[in-house]
Amino acid sequence: ARKVGEVIRNVLGVAASAIEFPLGLIKDTARPAYWTPDHELSACAVCELPFGPRKPIHHCRGCGLGVCNDCSMARRPVASRGWESPVRICDKCDKRAEL
Repeated sequence: ARKVGEVIRNVLGVAASAIEFPLGLIKDTARPAYWTPDHELSACAVCELPFGPRKPIHHCRGCGLGVCNDCSMARRPVASRGWESPVRICDKCDKRAEL
């Protein structure tokens, strides 16, 4: 029974790894070209704190950089990028008069 459990865990681990890679690839290709890909981000572009389970990556719709939630609380339209309704922007972009 223990051997069967180990085999099942190994198979599930391989399957999970196979699923994670394509999902990340799909995620990056479905995003606007000006966004920095997730795999290139390690820390928030504003506060420079590292990303992790408690600090997930968000993308500023203005500049496309990876930012944390605390540094991207503002919402404004970004007509220059095609966002007519208010969308997430980082604190740096929020200080700019035009987006």
